[in-house]
Amino acid sequence: NEFGVDMGFGGNQATNLPITDDYWDHLFLANEELWDSWFCSGIAPIVNNGRISVPARTVASDFFSGEPHRLSPHFEPDARDKTPEELVRLVGTTNSATGRNGWDVIASHILNKGQFNVNSTSIDAWKALLMSLSDRPVPLNDAASGIAVLPADPDHASLSRHPLAAGSGEADGPGDAHAWRGIRRLTEAQIDKLAAEIVRQVKLRGPFLNMTEFINRRLSDDALGVTGALQAAIDWDEFNAGYDGSTSGSGASVNRAYKSGGAMIAAGNLPAKYPNPKAATGSRFAGISGYVMQSDILQGIAGSLAVRGDTFLIRAYGESLLPGGQVAARAWCEAVVQRTPEFIDPADPADEKVRDPGLARASEDLKPVNRIHGRRFQVVSFRWLSPDEI
Repeated sequence: NEFGVDMGFGGNQATNLPITDDYWDHLFLANEELWDSWFCSGIAPIVNNGRISVPARTVASDFFSGEPHRLSPHFEPDARDKTPEELVRLVGTTNSATGRNGWDVIASHILNKGQFNVNSTSIDAWKALLMSLSDRPVPLNDAASGIAVLPADPDHASLSRHPLAAGSGEADGPGDAHAWRGIRRLTEAQIDKLAAEIVRQVKLRGPFLNMTEFINRRLSDDALGVTGALQAAIDWDEFNAGYDGSTSGSGASVNRAYKSGGAMIAAGNLPAKYPNPKAATGSRFAGISGYVMQSDILQGIAGSLAVRGDTFLIRAYGESLLPGGQVAARAWCEAVVQRTPEFIDPADPADEKVRDPGLARASEDLKPVNRIHGRRFQVVSFRWLSPDEI
């Protein structure tokens, strides 16, 4: 057994136990749960030096009352028929009998504005999203200067592996101490390349039906089965080379400084016959702070990502004809329509699951009209258009 472990008990006596034959891709499974089965609102206690400095109730109260809050700037409250005080109480409600705990249902009262559809094939749109990472400061704890905040750099997208970086310097390779503790800054040219490569991966793999499909690798033994779309776009040079331990055109790669010399592990260097050897090749420095991983980018944009839109711009045209077929009048109109958390029949609560878990059919718990039509759409705005606006 190639993957057995020789326990080596009792001198020359060895017991070869196949305890490592079955492997679980824990990151794959964790992504599947966290990205599509959970919603992280951020309503939690603020802890400083091991003690709660701001209780969760205050965090929730500030958000639902319209005060400056600590939640994602993309979030806004959707109170509907509840007061801020009722929503705050809801957050702390525990009801094991019905299974409707506050943390399970509060998502139906939070709207995520400005979501970005990962199925977009617009390079400019992806660039705009990625360049938003340049408009944020980076907190750090430098051994020499202490705790500080690195100002936002409008010309670079600043990335930090840790909530508190250990230094402000950017390494130029794995031999530099900053590669293990510092930050990464991506130039606009690198962002241009990254946006183009993301679009290429979207066209190869999409459309993504959920966030897991975008984040995770495909369950295949080809290049799509090595990494997800975003990591493949970051390491496009390895993707082009087929993940064989070599790179092509690595001069423009974000991680080029970690792929030179003897940094690359080729298939021939592997100590055993792996089921998917492509997944074990690549830079031996992958994962250190200076090596950009998809998680470094997702930290800054995750709150904006979705696989579909909930707000739609709809335009319509109508005309009136004379008996002879000539056009007597024309009219154009425009409406903004938004999908809301509520179902068509409000008898079902907004947090009720639309589909049975694991099954591709509507939940039997829903009212019949909700199984067919789902959630309610509302007209946010309407206006008539003039011909020169078409």
